[in-house]
Amino acid sequence: MVLLKSKPSLMNETIIPQSFNSFLNEFLHDSKSFQESFGEQVQFSPKADILEKANHFEIHLALPGMKKEDVKINVEGDFLTVSGEKQSTTVAETEKLHKREIHFGKFSRSFNVSKINKAKIEAQFDNGILTLTLPKVEAALPLSIDIK
Repeated sequence: MVLLKSKPSLMNETIIPQSFNSFLNEFLHDSKSFQESFGEQVQFSPKADILEKANHFEIHLALPGMKKEDVKINVEGDFLTVSGEKQSTTVAETEKLHKREIHFGKFSRSFNVSKINKAKIEAQFDNGILTLTLPKVEAALPLSIDIK
């Protein structure tokens, strides 16, 4: 017989009682409690994928439900900042909202672009995904030297 030792997970009742888990779950996910505690305009941070290719980087930001008019892109010094605001949906007085999991509010994400040709940055918005193409500066590109 083999005896395996394991560390209890944080959600295991030996560390955090189930009643506390229920409290946290209700507080963090119950729209009324969350909005009462933190106000109507809850900020969020869109998820990003960053890819490096031979001559450029690509940043893909997930902005579902937004339009390109709701997003601003600025470069200041060595930082590119994507910001905007996603408006919340309203609920009629005759309706009752049971749960709100869709994030809304203002957001801002900044990325270091010190090794990027800032004059050639391109942006495209399609189906809720903002794609930024960031060409590398010549000094950052790999250099191959031919042997004579």
